[in-house]
This record gives sequence, structure tokens and C-alpha cells, in this order.
Amino acid sequence: MGVHNGHDKDSLYAMRGEYSKIKTGEVFPGQLGGVIAPIASDGKTVYVPVVNHSMTVLNGGEITEESGMTGEVVAIDIATGKIKWNRELEAGAYGATLVVNDLVFATTADGVIHALKKETGGEVWQSALPSGTNAGVMVSGDMLLVGAGLPTAEGQTSELVAYKIGR
Repeated sequence: MGVHNGHDKDSLYAMRGEYSKIKTGEVFPGQLGGVIAPIASDGKTVYVPVVNHSMTVLNGGEITEESGMTGEVVAIDIATGKIKWNRELEAGAYGATLVVNDLVFATTADGVIHALKKETGGEVWQSALPSGTNAGVMVSGDMLLVGAGLPTAEGQTSELVAYKIGR
């Protein structure tokens, strides 16, 4: 899942001291990329939050993390391992996904909460949070709660945001 560009064995090469096998240039996923948050499941499908962020490996092993970042949520059939759908997002999906009834919720680092149809990945709702986030979503009764505690721009504030779930 996510963007890969032929560097998947670089960590193994580094552990073995085989540095000459590590190519320089942009590497996907980077240190802050890949699947780094918990996944959700409805028992038949897993819903995986992905961060597509690269790093650049320079000569001598120096690493920079200056690239842009996108994200995705990938739905994988548990029985077959096949991808059912893939929803691309504008920013990295650092928060855990959550399945509630027929929806999958995901948050992104730029401070957006997304509600996706669990069968197709189609977006049915989104809302801008007062700050960036790396937190997942939780449900208590008829309330949807999400922490927005990663201010990344001037004027953003850290808050716990609650939405009333309609019927």
C-alpha cells in the first residue's frame, strides 16, 4: 500500500552494513511514510490509513525529509487480500481509521476529518478541524469526537471537537 519506489530493502541493507546497495535520491516511503497508524476492521475488510511521504538520501547517508505529503485510505478484503478500493487524500492519514455502521472515518495531518462509504470509498462528508491532527476518531453514544492538537499554521488552535451523529 502507498507509494513505493524500489527502496523497500534499504533498511535491511543498512542493518547488514551493505551501504553500497542503497541508492541515493528520493525514497518512498520515507521515515514518516507508509502505514504508521492503527487500522480498522468490520470483520470482512480492513481499512488502512496511509501516509505517502518521502525522504531524500544523499551521498554519505545523509537524509532529508523535505518533500510534500499525501495520504490514502485503502480497503482490503480479509479473505482474499485484494484491494477493494483506494481513496486518495490531500494530506497524510496519520490518525487511526474507525468503522461505524456503513462509514469509515479518517483524519489527515492538515486537519480534515473524512467520512467514506465503507463499501466504495466514496466521500459522503468532510469537515475542517481548527488544527492539524494525527489523532483518530472515536464514537461515544451519538457523538463523534476527534482531537485537533497539531497546529501547523498561524491562528490554528488545539481543540477536542464533537459532532452529533444524525440518523
